Amino acid sequence: MWGTGSVAGVVPKPAGDVFAFVTDVDRLPEWNTIIAERPSVVQRDAEWVVRIPASIDALTRAMDASAA
Repeated sequence: MWGTGSVAGVVPKPAGDVFAFVTDVDRLPEWNTIIAERPSVVQRDAEWVVRIPASIDALTRAMDASAA
C-alpha cells in the first residue's frame, strides 16, 4: 500500500549544490538505489514517476564521492 510521508534532515552542503545534484537525471542512480538506470527518453510533457526513499545519508555520501 502506498501512502504519503515526510522526512526532515540536514544535508551538510550548500542548497544550490544539493538542488543541482538531486535534479540531475543522469546522477539519480548515484544516490537513489531503486533506480537501475536513467530512462531512455526524458522529454517535455512526459510523466516519469519513481519512488524515492528518503536517504539523506546516501545523498551526502554520493555528493562527497562526486567531489573527490
